[in-house]
Amino acid sequence: MDLKNIHKLLNKEEEQVVNRVHKNLQLENVAISPVIHKQVRQHVIRNAVIGQEEVVVEEVVVEITVVLMTQSY
Repeated sequence: MDLKNIHKLLNKEEEQVVNRVHKNLQLENVAISPVIHKQVRQHVIRNAVIGQEEVVVEEVVVEITVVLMTQSY
């Protein structure tokens, strides 16, 4: 998998993750900070780099949601 394809995959997956994290946080009434996108990107990249060709969206969404919820209290 070349770098360009990885970037395409990341952007698509990243968008999905960002949207789902936002939705989860809204359900929990957590304020959404501007830091979220950067954190999501780091999580997505880390998960992609670990050797998964496809990011496990559900796991990433849950992980980030939990992290952000605990930070917001």
